[in-house]
Amino acid sequence: MRVLGIDPGETTGLVEARFDDDGFHVVHAVDVTWENRFSLMYYLYCGTPRQGLLIEPPDIVIVESFRLYAHTAHSQIRSDFPSVRIIGMVEAFLYNYPCKIPCEHSEIVFQPASSIALVAIEKEHGMVLGSAHMIDAYKHVRYFYITQWRSGKWIKRAH
Repeated sequence: MRVLGIDPGETTGLVEARFDDDGFHVVHAVDVTWENRFSLMYYLYCGTPRQGLLIEPPDIVIVESFRLYAHTAHSQIRSDFPSVRIIGMVEAFLYNYPCKIPCEHSEIVFQPASSIALVAIEKEHGMVLGSAHMIDAYKHVRYFYITQWRSGKWIKRAH
């Protein structure tokens, strides 16, 4: 199973991972700058290799969700909300560009930002995670792996 973790924002962290019988494997991690967000997202979801990423489309896309809380609202005044815009792009690409076979889309899973506090970085994965954004994307994938995939709770939903 190919999995893509996304930490959306002005700099977006992406982690491509693979789940199989041998466990959880990080394939690639990268930061995507705001200026490169359109072309890289397009190629990622169409399954075309670009900058060494994703030879084929992901089966599951795990995205950090965005919530605006009263205690943080003041700091968001005049914000362009880049996280929200990236999340919208992800949803649009997954809807408009079918993956694998016609009419089948990658599954999108949203996780709250707080979930990654519960996950540690595995020693063998630490070397490929060069930024806080990559680390957060990794932790979202790892959290899904531990709480849903490995535990057997994950069942692909019909679209």
